[in-house]
Amino acid sequence: MRAALGRPATVRLHLTDDGGEPLTPDAAPTVTVTAGDGTTVLYSAQTGTAVAGEIGQYTWVLPAQTQCDQLTATWTSVVGGVAYLTPVEVNVVGQRLIEPWQLRKDYSKLSALDTEDLLELLEQAEDLFTDVLGFPPALEGARVEWDVLRGTINDALYIAGTVNGLPYGWGAGKMLVPEVRKPWQVYAGSINGVALDPTADVPMIKVEQGALVWADYRPWISGRYTLWVAHGDPVPPRDLRRACGKYVNHLASTSTYPDRASQVVTEGATINFALPTPDRPTGIPEIDAVLVRYRLDSVV
Repeated sequence: MRAALGRPATVRLHLTDDGGEPLTPDAAPTVTVTAGDGTTVLYSAQTGTAVAGEIGQYTWVLPAQTQCDQLTATWTSVVGGVAYLTPVEVNVVGQRLIEPWQLRKDYSKLSALDTEDLLELLEQAEDLFTDVLGFPPALEGARVEWDVLRGTINDALYIAGTVNGLPYGWGAGKMLVPEVRKPWQVYAGSINGVALDPTADVPMIKVEQGALVWADYRPWISGRYTLWVAHGDPVPPRDLRRACGKYVNHLASTSTYPDRASQVVTEGATINFALPTPDRPTGIPEIDAVLVRYRLDSVV
């Protein structure tokens, strides 16, 4: 699930057996939320609230978050003395690509859906847009760990000093972060096990043309890096938002003539579909035109 910055979000539990049949727990389930590093516990053993009239369904409200991250909310339930663990991924994003209220306002068929169904369709659309574009269309959090090996003798010769406790030596002026497209902000990190100072180091890291640079011109040396960053588009373009709305409406479509129908023959009820291709990722022309326009030509 996705949760937008600055607002509470509802985390849901459907407690079922392996066949999908709802179960009644011995007591109200609890949820523990950990940060994207997998170790930091943000909320411990919070009691869920039963959904009225539904068996095995519980909710808990995640407080408003201030930083993009990929949280894990783990529900703990006990049924007949047997413990059940149900993890839920919570992707804290800058904003939804299109707001649910806008979907209900623009599309009559979506206004009839309940909240959980509508959010599920929006989630599918946002996932597809991220895959096609090659970067998150709205800000997302990422935690990355990797080795930088520049393979030069200069690294071995000149890594001797420190800046704010960090190793300082010979290296490159720009850093590309693996799996991070369009970096926007660095929250935290470390170099060779030495943590970045949140007041002295982190504010000195700037973004230039998709790469990270130090504002004081120090180089990025060889070593082991960990970074927690926000990446993506802080203000998604309006036409991308509209395209997302159209696609959510397509996913909810129950029309006799699907959106991807390119030709309809009456009497025989023959329908030709516009099939998705690399140049037409959804098969819906007005949506594909927007996606292809913003898609990254090369994903590093």
